[in-house]
Amino acid sequence: LCLLANGVLACSYGRPGNRIMFSADGSGLQWTDHLQLYEYQSGSFGYTGIVEVEPGKLLYVYDRHDRFPEYGGRLTTAIQGVYITVTRR
Repeated sequence: LCLLANGVLACSYGRPGNRIMFSADGSGLQWTDHLQLYEYQSGSFGYTGIVEVEPGKLLYVYDRHDRFPEYGGRLTTAIQGVYITVTRR
């Protein structure tokens, strides 16, 4: 969980898939749809993490077990990240 500076509460989790959801009022009583950021077909342990890196901007990290060109196409596990901008409506 991460309470953003704008009052939105974010929750990241894994299994099934690596996902994120938001509580617009920050209470955690009502959540948005669960947004899937990575559907692991080759595998994932389902570990995720989030941190607000600047107001309204999250860094979402997750593990990924896949074949990567950077490692000669070998099956390996890596940590990947994506930035998510969160605004209130």
